[in-house]
Amino acid sequence: MTSTRRRHERSRGRTRRTRPRQSHQNCLKWQTQARKRGIQRWSSLLGAKASRLAKTHGMREFIGERCWRDFVHHANTGYRDAYIQAFLPANGVLQCQGPLEGGVCAQRFRVDLRQLASSDPNQRALASKRLELLHVDHTYDVQHIVDTWKRLSQRSPSRWDFGVDASKLCALLFGVSNYLTFRCAVPRLGHQCPCHHVARPHYHHTLNPIQLKP
Repeated sequence: MTSTRRRHERSRGRTRRTRPRQSHQNCLKWQTQARKRGIQRWSSLLGAKASRLAKTHGMREFIGERCWRDFVHHANTGYRDAYIQAFLPANGVLQCQGPLEGGVCAQRFRVDLRQLASSDPNQRALASKRLELLHVDHTYDVQHIVDTWKRLSQRSPSRWDFGVDASKLCALLFGVSNYLTFRCAVPRLGHQCPCHHVARPHYHHTLNPIQLKP
């Protein structure tokens, strides 16, 4: 009888020790997936050879290879970690911050990142899809920022930040605490519109060149 009780107590002890371990593993799993998404967004904006800034907006060709490498190094060193960390909220939930013009998100759009570690494949797929629909929206359009940068600089300059203030420029492009916000880009649902209209420029938010000058 005593032997049976001891085996039962040992079994219960093993179960208790397993639960926190599983919880920790799940936490690591969703954080890994969310971090991967953050890295993908960063790469799309800057890191990849055909990134938006490099190719779509033409800055690599405009400032030249040497200056482009210096710019990428500066951005990676000073802004990449904070950008990616924005995809890892402490409570595991990312939510739309509402339209650029102000107000709350009509759809109350949110992503429970913890579902990325769910044992249910349907929940994992849903969380992944919702994360895709939550965009990092710039206060000023990237094209508009780049056009202003080009006007203040010159083709193939001696340094990448020629004519502009490096901190001000990078804050506009990569500053998650000031100029970048999570907004939903979900399909229109009845009278409810997405907070981030992907194909609609921010016409009412324009830069004064003085905002980028040293």
